Amino acid sequence: MIRKYSMLDRGLEAEQLPYCKSNNIAMLAYSPLAQGLLTGKVSVERELAEDDLRALNSRFAPAGRERILAFLEKDQAGSRLTGSPWPSWPLPGRWPSRD
Repeated sequence: MIRKYSMLDRGLEAEQLPYCKSNNIAMLAYSPLAQGLLTGKVSVERELAEDDLRALNSRFAPAGRERILAFLEKDQAGSRLTGSPWPSWPLPGRWPSRD
């Protein structure tokens, strides 16, 4: 099964991932870096070309990029505290509450 899945797109966690796990079905994440947003290299100031499909996605609006960059900075600060080079987001079933 191939599905869109990243820190920003976690809709699979409620039903599909548990189903896959219980039925021994592999899941391949599509766009795990959210079209480059989770790399931290898409700055708020960056202008997207007219033919860039990301320009149609609200996450790529300046306000969306600002929120995501702030989230990444917070995540990186947590990684520095733990000494881990990896992002602090855990595996499915161990995500922090969205509230």
